[in-house]
Amino acid sequence: TAITKDNNKIWKEYMDSMAITFKDEVLTSKKIKDGTYTILVDYEIGPDGQVTIKEVYPSPDNSTLAKEIKQRLMLTVPNLNPVMGSNGKPRKAVKKYNFTLTKA
Repeated sequence: TAITKDNNKIWKEYMDSMAITFKDEVLTSKKIKDGTYTILVDYEIGPDGQVTIKEVYPSPDNSTLAKEIKQRLMLTVPNLNPVMGSNGKPRKAVKKYNFTLTKA
């Protein structure tokens, strides 16, 4: 469980730093209307700790916002600690992360 907490902390710090990038580079697009967006990031930690961004779901829905966020996350995503299964071997772990962005 200590590794899981480490992964959660690493992921939160990464996403907090990326939120600044999203505000500066993504929310400036004219294709994204003013308002508050709740973003759900669906990602997977592989047995080797490699992270894959599966999907990004903004609410309200905005395909430009989803595409731009996913693109930026895939460029700089950190490796995390492998998640151990009950047999003591690394396994895939599907995770979700929510955050909010506001365009004024």
